[in-house]
Amino acid sequence: MRNKMENFSLSTRLFMFAVVTSIEYDLRFFLSTTPETITVGDELISKSNDRNKKERVDKKSDIGIILDGLDLGDLVGLINSNGVILKLSNTTRNKINSILVEKLVPIRNRIMHSKPLYFSDRGTIEEAMRTLDKEFHFINWNELLKTKDKIYNNPEKLMASLKFIPEIEDNSMFHNLPEPEFDDTGYIGRKQELHDLDKLVNSDIYPVVTIVGNGGFGKTALVVKYLYDFIDSNNSNKFDAIVWTSLKTKTLSRGEFIKIKDSISNATEFFNDLQINLIQQTQNPIDDIITFMETFPTLLVIDNLETMPTLQVIEFLKRIPSKSKVLITSRKGLGELENRYELKELSSKDSIEYFRLLSKYFQLELHQRPDEELQRFIEKNLYSSPLVIKWYLTGIFYGADSNSILANKKEVIEFCMSNIIDKLAEKEIMVLWLLLNEGKPLTFGEIVYYIGEEDYHTLVDSVNKLKSTSMLSLDKSGINYSINSLAKDYLTYFRPVSNEFIDMIRDKRMKLYRILETISSKNENDPFDAKSIQHNLDNPSNKIASYYLTEALESSYQRDWTEASRYLERALTVAPEYFEIYKIRAFITSEMSNYSEAQEFYRIALENATDNTTSAVLNYHLSVFYTVKMQEHIKALEYIEKADELFPNNFRIQLEKGRILTNLSKYKEAIEIFEQIKLNNETTIKFANQYISKYLDVYLRRAQSLNFRDYSLKLSLLGDGLEKLDYLNEVDYKTSTILIKVLIEVVKLSNKDKEKSTLLFEKYYIKYQKEILKNNTGQLLTLKRIVKESEIKVQADIFHSLNDIHKKSKKSYSNFTVENEGIITQLFESSGFINNKFGKYYFDLEDFEYASPMEGDQVKFRIHSNEKGNQAKEIDLIF
Repeated sequence: MRNKMENFSLSTRLFMFAVVTSIEYDLRFFLSTTPETITVGDELISKSNDRNKKERVDKKSDIGIILDGLDLGDLVGLINSNGVILKLSNTTRNKINSILVEKLVPIRNRIMHSKPLYFSDRGTIEEAMRTLDKEFHFINWNELLKTKDKIYNNPEKLMASLKFIPEIEDNSMFHNLPEPEFDDTGYIGRKQELHDLDKLVNSDIYPVVTIVGNGGFGKTALVVKYLYDFIDSNNSNKFDAIVWTSLKTKTLSRGEFIKIKDSISNATEFFNDLQINLIQQTQNPIDDIITFMETFPTLLVIDNLETMPTLQVIEFLKRIPSKSKVLITSRKGLGELENRYELKELSSKDSIEYFRLLSKYFQLELHQRPDEELQRFIEKNLYSSPLVIKWYLTGIFYGADSNSILANKKEVIEFCMSNIIDKLAEKEIMVLWLLLNEGKPLTFGEIVYYIGEEDYHTLVDSVNKLKSTSMLSLDKSGINYSINSLAKDYLTYFRPVSNEFIDMIRDKRMKLYRILETISSKNENDPFDAKSIQHNLDNPSNKIASYYLTEALESSYQRDWTEASRYLERALTVAPEYFEIYKIRAFITSEMSNYSEAQEFYRIALENATDNTTSAVLNYHLSVFYTVKMQEHIKALEYIEKADELFPNNFRIQLEKGRILTNLSKYKEAIEIFEQIKLNNETTIKFANQYISKYLDVYLRRAQSLNFRDYSLKLSLLGDGLEKLDYLNEVDYKTSTILIKVLIEVVKLSNKDKEKSTLLFEKYYIKYQKEILKNNTGQLLTLKRIVKESEIKVQADIFHSLNDIHKKSKKSYSNFTVENEGIITQLFESSGFINNKFGKYYFDLEDFEYASPMEGDQVKFRIHSNEKGNQAKEIDLIF
């Protein structure tokens, strides 16, 4: 498995090393000084003996000597296994597992085994440094506190005193190699070159090896192929890290050479980029890089060095430590400093094989030529260059003919302009018309939206054919397409835009504007809503992608997963780096019960988040995902706490955090969270009910967790919870369901305290009788039964109102014989379905006349017919 180097900072690792070793020291001291003798198993004694280089360790050895050979995981395991002797409660053991075992032990192993650190590792270690003495006060954290003091007050002295020696584990290696670019065919040929490169890298004669050759000859591909092989070889322990940096400024995409965004253009940027990725201790990037390479034997790979002045780089290369090495690809050499290896064009055999395989990959027929004819064509026109071969075949694949591709090398477009336009297909003319009509450059996504949704692949072919004629071009950003002046004038006079086309584009534009307005409204009202699509106005590509995401969500609500996936793929094509695509994809994938993929998509969305608010929203959705879909409440708490850090004091985050704490039976903490939330005049009825229902639920669950003999406390808690209803101006359906559950618990306690139970029941039943009697859930029937069976003596009118409810049992939807009445059978995030004898009716949640609808509700509605079928509108409960 490939390891990716993630911000491998020496100072960060040393800081974490200092904290972890201090924790281990304090745990050893705790175990060695406990009054009772602890039990150490044979396996741990054997492990300690293997690690002790000074003396043999056995059962008779001093406990301190045994513990010196054990690491954090072993020490925590000893504490757990000796929990009875150490008089640890179950609560303490659980805290040990959740903090030390689940969080700190994996981080400790990443630190000591020189594995890539995770983004959150430093924060977790910092939290441990600040809080362990409070979490586990029975342990003397003297060494940790001393280390903490040095970190805050004298970090230079602390770092100078540390000697970090990584623990060796297998042959794993840090690296940040790029993805291979030859997956379409696999790597072809170059067997001798790979063998030669292996000798050069493993030789200790030259610290610098340069692969020199013309552009497009495959220098980068050769090195990438070799290094992946090297990682899995027996020689991989020669280096602790392989660090890749690319100075490439352009790349081939869809048959065109485009500029790489944020590419490195000078030596200063080069050294700063290396310093950020390796170590950042001083203001001198070169010194920091050399320090890193002295500490960790490193293979530094510099790709496309010819793109920048080399004088500063040469001075840097002269300082490379003896155990490290530099591997360079370039179109020119550096001189005597290097061991230069010249890479030539592909051999006839390899170039023919590559051409044939790539032609088959694109499902073309060009590979069917005889060997001799194909060899002559490749050598004459394509220079036996793998890049040029790929460029040529990509152009053919996207619709251009061979002659026009080859002619474009000499830029003969102007000569045949009129003839090209005359022979363009309808879709190609529409692309030009669109650019002319809009009067500005457009992204590929915009072109797809306006004229290519129904025939995407034809549009791709058309755009690439137009690019091959130079009528259509990309701007310097490599994002926006524009039409040249000659083509504009030609179209204006000879092929003017039709009125029908203008009307079609206007309608599409207005549709897009309406959707963007809806999205903006949802973003403003509630950025944490699952349907909220943030940063959709940042650029044209995001605008179009947000349209496709809206359509994907709509399809997912109707359980049309194929259509939802199609829209998601379209959004990804339009804006591949737009984080909301991955968020919405995660949401839809989770609705399909594909939880593994959903987790991965949420992770990608987080990696592409653009600011703290966005990250907070994504962490919030991850938390909801782990609560609702995975029922992993500890994991959910981890993500909601991250959201809270990024977006402090947000009511929606606090509300979700309270729910998670309730699920974890941390009722006091949940109540503390809920107490911090303050409703005001701007609070919506929906949010107020969500808040109060969860607030009431935590009191209910806390009361239910108590023993029945604690009836007085149970009643007191239930009463405290019911008082929270006073904050509401309107009680919705879901809150009334929780209210009924609480009243059931109150009635159950009447045999213990009849007077208090009766008063509490009557007070809130009378106050919310209307809302209670509207509730169609089975909880209301349970309340009726419990009241009848209990010793509680309620007022006659209350008893009669309870006795009259639900005289008719819930109907099957097939029993509804009135066309505009039925049962909610499916309820999704923002839509669902109602069924009756006549069929199924789709609805949007915004069409309900009452709050918090639930599956099983018996409703009446107005029928509205549209292109999707029958839709329910103005939906209300049947009483």
